[in-house]
Amino acid sequence: MGLTKFISAYRIAHRLPGRVRIHIPILARLPEEWWPFIEPSVEIIKMKSGIISAEIQPVTGSLLISYDSDQIDEARILNWLETLVNDFIKLGMPPQPLTQTDIRYRFSLLRNRLSQEVVP
Repeated sequence: MGLTKFISAYRIAHRLPGRVRIHIPILARLPEEWWPFIEPSVEIIKMKSGIISAEIQPVTGSLLISYDSDQIDEARILNWLETLVNDFIKLGMPPQPLTQTDIRYRFSLLRNRLSQEVVP
């Protein structure tokens, strides 16, 4: 799965109907200066119909998603996350390393693209 290649190995840490906690080790290594990008990430994740809330905890390396199980299931959530990662990467590769300005610009482009599309 492409998602695992980008965000390292992930695993479902816990699940209940309508709620899934995904452990993403790379989040626990996210430098504190990058934490301001958590909020835009959450906003984009919640653009998918059926996702009620998303919460990223960089200290524990987890992503908690609450969702309406009548509208979306766990597999579609994981596909959505993979789509977001792939679309984010496709926005073009700026010079390495990425700067906060590069990331902010990419989030803006991705949010605009997604807002113009129907996100079923």
